Amino acid sequence: MLPRWFGTVHPRYATPANSILALGALSLCFALSGSFVVLAIASSLTRKLTYIVCIAALPSIRRQADTSVRSEALRLPGGYLIPAVALCICLWMVSYSPVDAWLISGATLLCGLILYLLARRTESPS
Repeated sequence: MLPRWFGTVHPRYATPANSILALGALSLCFALSGSFVVLAIASSLTRKLTYIVCIAALPSIRRQADTSVRSEALRLPGGYLIPAVALCICLWMVSYSPVDAWLISGATLLCGLILYLLARRTESPS
């Protein structure tokens, strides 16, 4: 989902060299721009937001699953009660995140969105 430049494989080491360099540069920028505590909180906030998206997607995923997958799926006691409680807890926790963490998470999300759009724009139609 990223531009092809990130997928360039080093001829000798067979590693995604450009991705490693980009991640290293991004990590250096984060390390130099903020305190460890703010970065840890931003990381936690990002994970909680991911949990919120996953929990909110559960009903849609269940509806779209075919009957064989639905019959083999794990069924929680109480139906959607446990995911609803988990969603409320996650929302409560992110509501206490400081502004710095929101700014870092938002900037990271924006960078990812820009890279995704660049990849979509440059990919050849097939």
